[in-house]
Amino acid sequence: MARPDLTQSILRVVSNASNPALSNPAVARCSEAWARAIRSLKDSDAWHMDIPKIAGAAYCSAMPPITDRKSISDYVACVAHGLSIGAIDAKLAGKHLYAAQVASGVVRNQPKPVPRSCTDGQIPDTSDRAHP
Repeated sequence: MARPDLTQSILRVVSNASNPALSNPAVARCSEAWARAIRSLKDSDAWHMDIPKIAGAAYCSAMPPITDRKSISDYVACVAHGLSIGAIDAKLAGKHLYAAQVASGVVRNQPKPVPRSCTDGQIPDTSDRAHP
């Protein structure tokens, strides 16, 4: 049987509206996935092993893809919050942070998009049209 005191403590952390980390929508989504997994398994007989692993996997599955600067920042915020609440263990957090570091390097080295008005070979008109 699940330990109700520990389950309630975990759910309190996730549902604490005053937690500033939850103002980040990505962190809130990850935390809710974690809490949902815990709620669905809290009456299980396997608290000591299965619930934390399953809930941690749910948390990680809800993390954003690391495709651009904003999503990398959200990903790192999810990892940090997951580490602080026990949803992600330290070894796994290190792997996630390394993945974010690599993705950050890739994003940083991608060429900047060329403004559409410059792609047709013409110089864009930058004169002020408001004055005759």
